[in-house]
Amino acid sequence: MDLSVSDCIYMSNYIGDAIDPYDQNTINRAFVKLQLPGIIPSHTQILLSTAQQIKVDPGMVGFIGLRSTWARLGFISPQTVADPGFEGHLTLEVFNASSNPIIIRPGDVIFHIIYVPGVNLAQYYGIYQGQTGITLPKALNEH
Repeated sequence: MDLSVSDCIYMSNYIGDAIDPYDQNTINRAFVKLQLPGIIPSHTQILLSTAQQIKVDPGMVGFIGLRSTWARLGFISPQTVADPGFEGHLTLEVFNASSNPIIIRPGDVIFHIIYVPGVNLAQYYGIYQGQTGITLPKALNEH
């Protein structure tokens, strides 16, 4: 199933200080909202939301991958898994590794999801369940 981009993204923002995974304030300062269409500068990280809301059935796992055209243009993205029982819009990370800026528009099909059956899979009840739009990283609770 193809996954397209919603109408806005968040771009990494150099804040000069370290981002503390246990401090939500430093996380929030590290990203700035960018309206689409948008130009993604070279060597820049973005977070984007899928336009589609997905629901992963129990007993299934969704593997989200970058479409090859976008990879050939210079985007890279970590392998992402949608756990059994996850419902919501996906927030995905992309890095422009090319030496050129790349333009993204609302509706661009950048990812796809492949559903694979699993055995004895735990149901997802995590902190990102039911998210809509882009969800910035949430601070960790424990050291």
